[in-house]
Amino acid sequence: MFYPFSKSIVISFIIFLCMYGISLSQMPDWILIIDRDRNKFFFDKNGKVRTLGEPEFEYKSVSIEGLDYYLNHGIELIHRHHKVDGLTLLKSIMTLPVTNHMIYEAKSRASREINYMKKKEGVRFEILSNRASLLLCRNDEITTLTNDRMLYSIKLPKGFRIINKNVREKPKYLYYGVSLGINLEGRDIDNSGYDLLLAIDSERFSAPIRSVKRLEANWRRILGSDTFIRKIIEVGKDKIVYSYRDKAHPNYAGIEGFYYKNRYGYFLKIICAGETFIKYRDRILMLVKSFHL
Repeated sequence: MFYPFSKSIVISFIIFLCMYGISLSQMPDWILIIDRDRNKFFFDKNGKVRTLGEPEFEYKSVSIEGLDYYLNHGIELIHRHHKVDGLTLLKSIMTLPVTNHMIYEAKSRASREINYMKKKEGVRFEILSNRASLLLCRNDEITTLTNDRMLYSIKLPKGFRIINKNVREKPKYLYYGVSLGINLEGRDIDNSGYDLLLAIDSERFSAPIRSVKRLEANWRRILGSDTFIRKIIEVGKDKIVYSYRDKAHPNYAGIEGFYYKNRYGYFLKIICAGETFIKYRDRILMLVKSFHL
């Protein structure tokens, strides 16, 4: 015979299940820690660092302030089969400069975990590593973005967001594009928009590039005609950099840079309002000069 439960019993049972679920994910003898990077993790009764084991970041910058979190979270993500997310964190830790023993120990541990993963995954490791190639590490207010697949780095101010990335690969050709929104005053990114957009398009060809002029000519064919007035601000054997402004409304301005090294070619472009370029010209030029191959 069926005996219907009262509403109060059902509600009590649901509350019990919710509380029981919380107790499983956050054990009662765990201590909640919030580090200076505002990451949340736990110490268990044996002093081990515990994270929630799920991806909690969108291209998050590793830092000395949150080193314990990033190291342990990266390892736990890999163990819970979020391999690309975890490997991204561990490889980002490997880009930190060694300025103290704590960083040295963290890099040693990250290196051991990466080598173990390489041995365990075999030929699949290269695929995972290629997907985990966009690395971020922060020192004070400056974040260094490194693309270890396309072999470049650039230093970014505090307020930035990776908007999009696009990868196309053929047997003898690789394209990797990434675009970012940046606030030059270091404001946190919100719905108010960005001061400027930065795009880095990189290519790997089957043979060495002969000259920066040939690389530029190829990109000009791809981009087509425009209404920009350009001025060369830096030129070298392996690069040419322009400032530009649009002579038509709404008067955009920015920087275009063409670079190459062996088989790799790069096109860097910054676009912003003309007034923004005038106001922040020195900071924008500093951003461009931080681009290294």
